[in-house]
Amino acid sequence: MPIFIVRGRYTKESMAAMLQKPDDRAEALRPVFALGGGRLIDYYMTFGEDDFLIILEAPDEKVMLQALIPPAATGAVTGLKTCLALRSTEAKEAFAQAKARAGDYRRPGG
Repeated sequence: MPIFIVRGRYTKESMAAMLQKPDDRAEALRPVFALGGGRLIDYYMTFGEDDFLIILEAPDEKVMLQALIPPAATGAVTGLKTCLALRSTEAKEAFAQAKARAGDYRRPGG
């Protein structure tokens, strides 16, 4: 199943709400991702530009989008950034396949 990494920020209101009533956001999100057949792998609070990083599996991009729309629609989070991640074994396979095609590529102006 594809792996997705999601980063984003909490709004000021969300931070205030979590301060008043702390909860485990991983447990709150786990069922949201499970509905479409996904699986939350891990959830991290982060420092810097983003407030959180989520690693999860989802059957495809459509299921991933369906899972992200509800949290985004509440206005509780902003700046969501999602990327697809490959395991190192998958990347190795891709490089091996690319090696076979490398001679077919023509550089611009070449």
